Amino acid sequence: MSGFSLADLITRCRLAYERMGTKNPHRELIQECAVVMHTMAVRLAALEREAADKPRIILPG
Repeated sequence: MSGFSLADLITRCRLAYERMGTKNPHRELIQECAVVMHTMAVRLAALEREAADKPRIILPG
């Protein structure tokens, strides 16, 4: 599985969740996974912004 973004994966999980019947035992699992992935993506984006804001000090080697 290559060439996908986290946003695409989250969207695919949401769409799969919406297409499933309400009695499907995997419906809640897919919803929970999509929520967790979204939360992780938001935190990762925040960490990337935080790291980008900090100046980098490069010591001579």
